[in-house]
Amino acid sequence: MAHSHAVTGDTTPQHALLTELLAARGIAGEEAVARFLAPQWERDTHDPALLPDLERAATLIEEALAAGERLGLFCDYDADGIPGGVLFRDTLRTLGAQDVEVYIPHRNNEGFGLSTDAVDSLAERGVSLLITIDCGSANAAEVAHAHARGMRVVVTDHHHVPEQEPSADAFVNPNRPGSRYPNTALCGAGVAFKLAHALLSRAQVTPGREKWLLDLVAIATISDLVSLAEPENRALAYYGLIVLRKSRRPGLIHLCRKLGLSQRYLTEDDIGFSIAPRINAASRMDSPELAFDLLATTDEREAGELARTLDRLNNERKGVVAAMVRTVRGKLAGRASLNPVIVAGDPSWQPSLVGLVAGSLMEEYQRPVFIWGRDGAGTLKGSVRAPAGSNIIALMEGLAQESLLEFGGHACAGGFSISHERIHTLEEELSQALAAQGGGPEVLEPTPELALVPDATLRDVHALLERLAPFGVDNPKPLVRVADLRQVSVRRFGKGNEHLELTITHRDGGALKAIKFFARDNPDPSAITEVVGHLELSRFAGKVELRLRLVAL
Repeated sequence: MAHSHAVTGDTTPQHALLTELLAARGIAGEEAVARFLAPQWERDTHDPALLPDLERAATLIEEALAAGERLGLFCDYDADGIPGGVLFRDTLRTLGAQDVEVYIPHRNNEGFGLSTDAVDSLAERGVSLLITIDCGSANAAEVAHAHARGMRVVVTDHHHVPEQEPSADAFVNPNRPGSRYPNTALCGAGVAFKLAHALLSRAQVTPGREKWLLDLVAIATISDLVSLAEPENRALAYYGLIVLRKSRRPGLIHLCRKLGLSQRYLTEDDIGFSIAPRINAASRMDSPELAFDLLATTDEREAGELARTLDRLNNERKGVVAAMVRTVRGKLAGRASLNPVIVAGDPSWQPSLVGLVAGSLMEEYQRPVFIWGRDGAGTLKGSVRAPAGSNIIALMEGLAQESLLEFGGHACAGGFSISHERIHTLEEELSQALAAQGGGPEVLEPTPELALVPDATLRDVHALLERLAPFGVDNPKPLVRVADLRQVSVRRFGKGNEHLELTITHRDGGALKAIKFFARDNPDPSAITEVVGHLELSRFAGKVELRLRLVAL
């Protein structure tokens, strides 16, 4: 809901502004507001023992360590599973583990989750206790195979638990039926951290030692798009950012230097837009071990080389994805009209990249987008992204049973596999299924939460709004409107002039820069009377600048 009054740096009851903003977001009452604005570790985090099977998992690991057994970590390949794997291996080494085998599946060739091939590989390396990080809930058959190979299995995960649970020796997941854990929105690394915390406490390691793992938990919590209104997640991200700004991990230090980021001022945006994409680029373009090694290494030279490698891979990834997006745009431009659902793909496209393409096109066309490619085994696999308010799982369930080989995911994001024969009719089938369900969600115009006047004290307003950080899912940056514009100038910038910068001047004389990255708009400056966006403080190459990140003109 937009406020009727304009806000300047002269806000008298500043706390009242935050109270009003939070009330509009469903956080009301003095105590609730105070808790939100000031996360507290002891108050907002929960006892790890409340997680299902956590005590059993800790005991199994302690017994294996005491017996000198070889432990195996099977981590997911993304910016949740990799930080989770690194923090857990760090923990095992702190507890004296001499022999830890790490297995991270290849995104394109092996896909998500535990596989029998991975189990066999770890068994051949002599692993007797297998621990999964950020996966395993849907791997009942693979866990049974691990048992058949003589392993004990500890599953740590946060994903949806299917009807057939894995028969793991310990299954630690806050989303298990009957779980007493209050926070069902933990990310995978968050679950791993809880087990690590319990192990360190039981071993009577110096209290507080576990908090040095929070840099990795913050990366995962923000990257995996879990709720940042949930009090425990908010505390993990809040304190994790504090640790990240002081982190002594050489890989993170070198990555920040390479990207021109000031480590002492790192924000959730730096994680989401700079750090996480480079972690994910490793598995999308090469090997996930590169990202694991970046976060785990203690060698300065290796850290520098890995930071440069991940940055190069991310640049390559951006080029490939941009070309894929252009290809789909070209095909859509040739149509007389668009269906309610878009399906596009190419057998030469890697499934590891199609989710990024789907996300970009969904934002542009504001409808569900299914993009597919072909994996190393010749299977057509794809990703889907849909606008807020969608339910793509229900949409895919509405298809004929033989339409998709497999599918899964969340309300607005998911994955699927399909036969070569069915791919040609998928768009029509999905569009019909969407119509049968009443159509997609209404596309809503962005609604500003307050109006701003650019003046000399605008930075004070920004500092006030930053008290709501860290921002993310369920806690977006406040959307602001600047109206009554007297003059607007427009320029393009970037290698291909793909970005847009406005210099806006208010009728009272105050001026502000506003930018939009990868903007396809070609606005007429004389027609712009107001802009909507997020107020942000940019720190780049030693320059600090207050500006507006444009959402709408």
